[in-house]
Amino acid sequence: GTLELPGFSNYLHPIDENHVLGIGEQDGTVKAVLFDVADPADPVVEDARLFDARWSAVSNSHHAFTIDRRHEVFFLPAGQAGHVVSYANGSLDLTTSVAMGAPTTRARYVEDYLYVFAGSQVAVLDETTWDRAATLDLLD
Repeated sequence: GTLELPGFSNYLHPIDENHVLGIGEQDGTVKAVLFDVADPADPVVEDARLFDARWSAVSNSHHAFTIDRRHEVFFLPAGQAGHVVSYANGSLDLTTSVAMGAPTTRARYVEDYLYVFAGSQVAVLDETTWDRAATLDLLD
């Protein structure tokens, strides 16, 4: 199937058997799109969200994208912030954002914490409350 929409997706990630997430740009702004592909001949946009950033590390490396299927959220680095976005119930809802002092490049889960990397800093978020538990400086 085909689908015309504004912008483009340069990274696609399967969410489940009926959904694919696209990460890309629209008018120079980072964009996430949730596609319903239950009928491959007729894909549908379920939801789309623009982020106030001109660049995402996902554009350069698939390693920048992190998904937590258990909580139905994904992490999207966009400019100098990282965004945790819920994809539950067919919509893209911003769960939390963490502002960093440098371009955010990626995040990884360790136990109940999300470690967000940007430049020489790491922000540690509690994944149950999304509060910042710590900020680590990698260069001392």
